[in-house]
Amino acid sequence: MRLSFENVGKVAKADIEINSITVIAGANDTGKSTVGKLVHGIYTGLHLFTPDHLISNKVQLFILDFNQLARWVKNDELNEVYSIIGALDAEFGSNIEAHDMKFDELVGDAVLKLKKEIEDEGMSQSNKEKIEKIFQSVLEKTKVSANDIRLKTTWLYDILLSEFSDSLTTEYEIETSTNINFREENGDYVKIDFFSNELNFESSEIQKTRYFRQALYIENPFLLNEFSPERNRTSLGDFSGRHDVILERSLELAKITKKNHFEQSAKRGEIEKIFASVFDGELANAGKGYAYSSKSIKNPLSVAALSTGMKSFSLLKILFDSSHLVKSEVLILDEPEIHLHPEWQLKYAELIVLLACEYNLRVLITSHSPYFVQAIELYSKKHRIADEVRFYRAENKANGMSEIMNVTDHLEKLYEDMAMPFRILTELREEYEDEED
Repeated sequence: MRLSFENVGKVAKADIEINSITVIAGANDTGKSTVGKLVHGIYTGLHLFTPDHLISNKVQLFILDFNQLARWVKNDELNEVYSIIGALDAEFGSNIEAHDMKFDELVGDAVLKLKKEIEDEGMSQSNKEKIEKIFQSVLEKTKVSANDIRLKTTWLYDILLSEFSDSLTTEYEIETSTNINFREENGDYVKIDFFSNELNFESSEIQKTRYFRQALYIENPFLLNEFSPERNRTSLGDFSGRHDVILERSLELAKITKKNHFEQSAKRGEIEKIFASVFDGELANAGKGYAYSSKSIKNPLSVAALSTGMKSFSLLKILFDSSHLVKSEVLILDEPEIHLHPEWQLKYAELIVLLACEYNLRVLITSHSPYFVQAIELYSKKHRIADEVRFYRAENKANGMSEIMNVTDHLEKLYEDMAMPFRILTELREEYEDEED
C-alpha cells in the first residue's frame, strides 16, 4: 500500500509505503500523527463501502432533508414518510439497484403528497419558497444511485474531516490545493483533491474491488478505561476513540494468508511468552469491563487502576485474545512507547513485530524513542521481515510546514536526530564537571 499526499495538516509532502511495519519518527509537532489519521480515515471509508452502508448513507441524506420540513409538516405525516423509507430495507436488503428504483419512486410519491397537503394550508410566500427548495433537493437526490461516486467521495471526505476536527489544512496552507492519493497493490485506489477544505469532485476518484477489513487506531493506552467486552460490536470505534463516523456492523471473518502450521504455532508461543513476562496474572471479563487478577492481588483489579505501562500491554493482550486482529488489516499506534520503561519498550517492539508476522498485519507506528525505533529495526531482522519494514523521518521546514522522507536506507539520520538530547546532556555534564574541577 502506498499513501502520498500534499498539504494535509502541517505536512507539506509525504510519500509513504506501508507494508508489514512502517515507522515514522521525528520531533514533536512534525506531523507524524497525520499519516495515521489519514490511513484510519481511508480504511474506515473503504471498509464501510458495502451495499448496506451505501444504501444507509443515501437514506440518511433524504432524512436530513425531510427533517427540515418539521417546522411546517405534522409529525404523523413525516412519520409516514420515515416508515416507508424504513420498510424498504426489509424488502430489498443490500440490492442497491432494486432499492434505488423503489426508494426513488416512493420518495417521489411522498413529496407530491406532502406538497399537496402543504398547499392546502395557508402560509407565507417566503415559507413556500423555503419548502420548495427542500422538495427540489429531495427530488434531485432521487436521481442519484446509492453507489454514485459523488456520494461515496463526499462520505469519505466527511470521514477524513472528522479525523482532523473538520479541517484538513492548516493556517499556513489554507488557500493551497491539497491532494491525497492511496493505492493498493491490486489497483484499488482513492484520489481526493480539495481546495480550502472544499472537495473537488472533478478530480476525485475511488476504485474499490475487494472487501477492506478494519483499521484499529490506538491513540493512547487510556482507551482501555472505556473499553467494555459487553459492547456487542466489533466496530473500529472500540479502539479508535472516533465513534461519530463509525457505523456499527457485524463483520464477516476475513481469510488470513495461509502459513506453515509449525511457524504459526511458534510465533504464537513467542507472543504468549512476552505477555507472560509482563503479566503474572490474567485479564478477564468482569461484566462491565476487564479486570486483572493474580496470586499477589487478593481481589481482581479494574484495568482502569493498572499502571499506564500495563494498560499498553493489556490493550494488545485483549486484541490478541479476541478476534479483533483477525478482522483487521491495519494497526495504527501513536507513540506507543511514551509510557514504557526502556526495557518494556524492547518487549513491546518485539511484540509488534510478532503480531505483524502472525496476523499479516500492516502496522503503522509513530515514535520518538531511539530505544523503540532501534528495537523495531533489530527484531524485524531477527524475525526475518526486515525487507518489509520502512522507516520515515518527519522534519519541520522553515515555512512552518513539515516533510516526511524515507530514510530506510539511511537510519543514521533518525538516530542522529534522537541522539541530540544525549549530546546536549553530555556537553552540560562536561561543563559542570569542569567547573567542579
